[in-house]
Amino acid sequence: MHKLFGRRNLLKMAGLTGAVGLTGGMSMGQHPDEVKRIFNPVQVHPQRVIRTLVGLRPYRASGFVLRTEKLGDKTLIHNYGHGGSGVTLSWGVATLAADMVSKDVSKHVAILGSGVIGLSTARVLQQRGYEVTIYTKAIPPHTTSNIAGALWFPTTLFEKDRVDSAFMSQFNQACQISYRRFQDLIGDEYGVKWINHFNIESSISYPGGTNLYPGVIDHFNPSSYFGSNQVQEFNAMLIERGLRTLALRMERACDNALALARWLEEQPTVATVHYPGLAGHPQHELARRQMCPEGYGEPRYGALLAFELRGGIDAGRKLIDSVRLCTH
Repeated sequence: MHKLFGRRNLLKMAGLTGAVGLTGGMSMGQHPDEVKRIFNPVQVHPQRVIRTLVGLRPYRASGFVLRTEKLGDKTLIHNYGHGGSGVTLSWGVATLAADMVSKDVSKHVAILGSGVIGLSTARVLQQRGYEVTIYTKAIPPHTTSNIAGALWFPTTLFEKDRVDSAFMSQFNQACQISYRRFQDLIGDEYGVKWINHFNIESSISYPGGTNLYPGVIDHFNPSSYFGSNQVQEFNAMLIERGLRTLALRMERACDNALALARWLEEQPTVATVHYPGLAGHPQHELARRQMCPEGYGEPRYGALLAFELRGGIDAGRKLIDSVRLCTH
């Protein structure tokens, strides 16, 4: 039901719509390829299902919670209940939550949870200079966010008669911020792309603002559109995972390895750190030439490292027996 909708096609469509509109040969809101496009009804049957994956989402009829609370000398920021729109709103609510962090507090911030909201908030705070520690029961890929459909579409989030103007103000802000942030990530490197989205037998109410739903077209042609009397089509962003985000994940893994290597170098119990990204490594210059050629972005030296402890094999055994979680 989805069709790739890149910039080239978008510009082509915009030009075609403008040209035909000037000549009066096509009514506004009609797709330029209307005569050519035929979407047959989808054959839905339990026997055609090859896999079922379920993720429980913290839906709240009154919408998500984003507010501060004093806890002794600390400030607690609640940011939960994003229903089926966690990925969609992630950068938006993360930014609003980060705005609530007082400027005069310690630069050390703790995040509870490593779903998309926790990770996005941690990243925004890191970019603002904070040192972030994440405490979590599960890490990706064992989080609900990791199996989300991840279509940019803020629905199934609240019931209109259960929210007030204060919530709607937060919601609209979060939508606009997140929408703009995801646009900066469009492309194969980050796995975000434009697609055509179809609503069958329903119309969207433009949650978050009409500008978030470009190219809205209403179709009333059952023979061409899924056999439905009414189909609404618009352009939406799909946030993909898997191989499409391998470049991004490798970039982060390399950055984490370098940060860990530098930290290990400063520990008095560590005798040697083996990582070519360290300036003191005997093959640092060779690694820089081979793995980080000029013109290819920031230098990165891989995600593998090794280190030796003072105290030999006994110290090593004690470390291994003490490790509770090792991940990047």
